Amino acid sequence: MRKLLTIGELAGLFNINSTKIRFYEKKGLLEPKEVSESGYRLYSFEDLEWLEVILLLRDLDVPLEKIKELKKGYYTSDYRDLLVNLKKETKQQIRKLKQKLTTLNEHLIYLDDYDPNIYKIHEYPDRYYVQIEENIDGNTTEKEFYDSHYKYQLRLSNYEDKYIYKFNDNFTMDIGVISKNKSLYNLKKVRVPAGKYLEVKSEVNLLYNLKGIAKQILKNLEKTAYEVDGPLLGLEDFRLFLFSNKVRFYTFEIRLKD
Repeated sequence: MRKLLTIGELAGLFNINSTKIRFYEKKGLLEPKEVSESGYRLYSFEDLEWLEVILLLRDLDVPLEKIKELKKGYYTSDYRDLLVNLKKETKQQIRKLKQKLTTLNEHLIYLDDYDPNIYKIHEYPDRYYVQIEENIDGNTTEKEFYDSHYKYQLRLSNYEDKYIYKFNDNFTMDIGVISKNKSLYNLKKVRVPAGKYLEVKSEVNLLYNLKGIAKQILKNLEKTAYEVDGPLLGLEDFRLFLFSNKVRFYTFEIRLKD
């Protein structure tokens, strides 16, 4: 009469698939007590207990290689050290997950607040940006774009940096950056005066289409009762790149007369 357990019976005791047991065997974590003449893998109580240890440790996300080391033998002090290290790692993961959740919430709020082609009025205090380009027509090449970023140490991955485009009367653009980058502090500082600003968000296909969008916005404003005081500004937030890979998103704003 057979005394040992088959792989199916062992799997059934833990309510797992026998494929998982074969996987652990392949990784060198578990091996049958015997293999019958018919080729059946047979397992003892010792194998059952070790499989339980494997499953418990995997629930704690202990790496397979670490479990393989423990298979050689470990004591209470080793297990405690393992748990202490896992606790530290888990706390780090929790901090990262909390930060990830915060970022996700911020992006959702930012996305939900983005309502294109709807005019809104916001009141802003004095704002400042540093000017990096003046009177350009918008036809910037990829190499010129890179050279500008390299020169001023700008990074697209820094969501705190924002481009700001000031549209001049002839529809050339002055380009500035709102940034905490200290290497920019010696550049020309431009004040955006406090006041109420009319704001509209818009989709733009290419950078040089900014002028066309700006002209259309100003033309539309002529049909309204709003009286403006100052140039039209276009703001580009690097986070807006995430909205779509088909178009770019800009926020246009212009100061209203008091």
